[in-house]
Amino acid sequence: MMKENVNDSFDIAVIGGGPAGLTFTRFIDSRNFSVALFERDNLLKEKPCAGVLSLRTLTQFDIPEEKAERKITGIRVYYRGLVREISYNRTVMLNFDRSVLNKILVSYINREEIHLFERFSVTQLYFHDDYWYLDVRNQVTDKHLKFKAKLIIGADGVNSIVAKATNIRKVYSPNEVGLSVQYWYELPEQDINAHFDGFNEIYYGRDVTPFGYAWVVPNKTKIRIGVGALTSKIDRNLKSYLDSFVSSKTFFGERLEKGRIINYQSGMTPLCGVKKPSYGKNAILVGDAAGHALPITGEGIAYAMRGGKIAAEIINKSLKSKRFTSKVGQEYERRWLKDFGSDLKWGHFLMRYFMRKTTKDTKSKLLNNEKLAYAVGNICLLYTSPSPRDLSTSRMPSSA
Repeated sequence: MMKENVNDSFDIAVIGGGPAGLTFTRFIDSRNFSVALFERDNLLKEKPCAGVLSLRTLTQFDIPEEKAERKITGIRVYYRGLVREISYNRTVMLNFDRSVLNKILVSYINREEIHLFERFSVTQLYFHDDYWYLDVRNQVTDKHLKFKAKLIIGADGVNSIVAKATNIRKVYSPNEVGLSVQYWYELPEQDINAHFDGFNEIYYGRDVTPFGYAWVVPNKTKIRIGVGALTSKIDRNLKSYLDSFVSSKTFFGERLEKGRIINYQSGMTPLCGVKKPSYGKNAILVGDAAGHALPITGEGIAYAMRGGKIAAEIINKSLKSKRFTSKVGQEYERRWLKDFGSDLKWGHFLMRYFMRKTTKDTKSKLLNNEKLAYAVGNICLLYTSPSPRDLSTSRMPSSA
């Protein structure tokens, strides 16, 4: 590529404007590095997501509690007719409207120092002479531009073009990624207060989904109801499972009687647990692109933000010379593994455990054991990872 064909050059190009990319951009030292962020959609667009955040995440990233739609004090886990209500008698999570959360994250970015390319999609990446070259298309005007950057941050989701172009990985296997479909139900606030109150709900079992889980996440006057499954196990249109789920009197009784569907969404989520490597030549993956989502629930916002911040901190400390080495990627991977690798590990274990076929109904025994039920609840609520000592009492199999 000839130099005159390049529209602009940056130290760092961030591909993807979700929680991972926005958080990285917030914490990177934009006085020392020239940074560009490319997002193919509107940055404030509502995306397929439950929008659940723990109190720890709110505190760590200065997210105002008053912007939340609903405070969550516990979780209900359903499995084959068994209901386990795990209550903490205090707020442990908050449910957000995703567009509101996006607005908060965008507000923390220094627009005077960060180059934001909204509605710009990266169509091709290639490496030449110590630079990554980006072919970019303006989604509004269809104009094509070219940029180059010394370092690429892949915050571009499950189907990451960065992961493929850098050969960190080609694609997730069907056993590592899930498809999710979700309805937005509008309900009177008093009905949500009466029937759902401060509880998120998770459902397991083949009567709900072929190999996955369903969720119910109440907001103020809306409820998100979704079904997810490992893509390799989907035996028919997943939306048919969702339709059966929301129409089931067994699960909902009359709770949705006054509701109406106002939106339908679908998306992909990594369910792979710990996925390595998460870096390559002059490239780092964060968020869904790195597999940073909790497999037992599909929750990924907190891990996307934590991974994005860790990546920024490592680069701020290590790249004063603005030369990327493998040691930077290695340190990034070591840090995120230490920070939340155990969450991903146990989340993957519990996902496989709840969904595997067994001759004995050990899942019911687990939920009937108060100590173990709280261990499951803790990780579902991102409150803390279960300890090996707690889990050992359940006689769980050594592998899922």
